[in-house]
Amino acid sequence: MIKGHVLANLDAVVRLVALGPSEIKHEAEFVVDTGYDGDLQLPAKAISELKLAWYCDSDYTLADGSTVAVARYRGWVLWDGAKRAVLVDRADADPLLGVNLLKHHRLTIDFISGGGVSITPL
Repeated sequence: MIKGHVLANLDAVVRLVALGPSEIKHEAEFVVDTGYDGDLQLPAKAISELKLAWYCDSDYTLADGSTVAVARYRGWVLWDGAKRAVLVDRADADPLLGVNLLKHHRLTIDFISGGGVSITPL
């Protein structure tokens, strides 16, 4: 089980460790974003520090209907105690956890400041 908490602005966050090819680690709080269909999103600085290999460029449609090109990288995350391959999208914003990683899991959020967040396998 992965546990997290709810911030005062009602963002649900979990602390995860992203990994690079030589086991370089980047630990951060990732906002759970059910509107983001990718795996993980990290800022360019973190991607550079992890030495992630570029995978492809992909177009994303944002909530406002606009489209942006996003660079994607191959990486890994420690997910519920196991190393899991992921695609990491580069964006100069807060780290995000997308719904692709939530497949076959239950997400529970207590939407109050300080509330609990849990991600459990189905």
